[in-house]
Amino acid sequence: MEDRSGQMLVLNIIFMIVTTIVVSLRVYCRGWIIRSFGIDDQLMVVTWIAFTAYLISQHIGISYGTGKSRDMLSASQNRNALLTWYVCELLYVFSTTVVKLSVGFFLLRLSIDTKHIWILRLSMASTVVFGIAFFFVGVFQCNPISAYWEIYPGVEGYCIPERTIIIMNYVASCLNCIADWTFGILPGFIVWSLEMPMKTRILVIVLLSFAAIGSTTTLIRYKYVNTLSEGPNFLYATADIANWSTVEVGIGITAASLATLKPLFQLISYRIGLTDSGPSNPYWRGRSSERRFQLGYIRSSSAPPIPSNPPQLKTNIEESTHASIVP
Repeated sequence: MEDRSGQMLVLNIIFMIVTTIVVSLRVYCRGWIIRSFGIDDQLMVVTWIAFTAYLISQHIGISYGTGKSRDMLSASQNRNALLTWYVCELLYVFSTTVVKLSVGFFLLRLSIDTKHIWILRLSMASTVVFGIAFFFVGVFQCNPISAYWEIYPGVEGYCIPERTIIIMNYVASCLNCIADWTFGILPGFIVWSLEMPMKTRILVIVLLSFAAIGSTTTLIRYKYVNTLSEGPNFLYATADIANWSTVEVGIGITAASLATLKPLFQLISYRIGLTDSGPSNPYWRGRSSERRFQLGYIRSSSAPPIPSNPPQLKTNIEESTHASIVP
């Protein structure tokens, strides 16, 4: 008898805690500290909700027998575990699609070059189109739909051939990797067109490229896609792909959210006396549109002119240009 449910439960709990913390900090940072809660933040909250539902479904599945060998389970336990696996599969597709959109809209906030904008739009459009297609294939892969959990996934005569599902998963993994690397490399070109010191540029590029970290887990998950054809012992054989699916989405949410938290770190540093400046200025309080702009990325083609008078205002604005690296 074999049981891998313990490792699945540990990952489940870890990413439940981590993603809840980082998304909460992102909401506080973008909604209260810099007062710039955009569509990228809204989509990240939607992703977190879907991922939390995924983790809850997975947790329920583990209680029924996900990760365990078939001979350890009763017929009802096997059926219920397969039902939760089915739900998790759909929530995984939805989460990976929406997290890519969130990162894409975040980068669109910064882009001023037409080429960069269209690269992002095309990447986001392809993610949405394939995500929708993959979602509906997942929903209707068996006829009737209940054959997925009443018998087992991929059973001949009831479900789409296993080979088709595996190919779809390979294609999805490839597209996810391409999107991740696009969103990881493109910030370097975007930031280079902004007016900021070299050290700041490098720091910004590194932070924004966190979004590409998920591509590593996508590649590892790619290795285990073939386990989806394991048939009757599906729940045990697919433990690895379930684990890496959890890690892929969890790291994507975490990395993309951490890239937005510099104003929070600045505020903490200012409050404890490590720095003399931070988001505790009129921008944070929402009173100065000029300084509000300067606290984000400085876009070379759209930056408002810095007034020459009064001198004190000019000094404050210039000092604040390095105060934040998120829009």
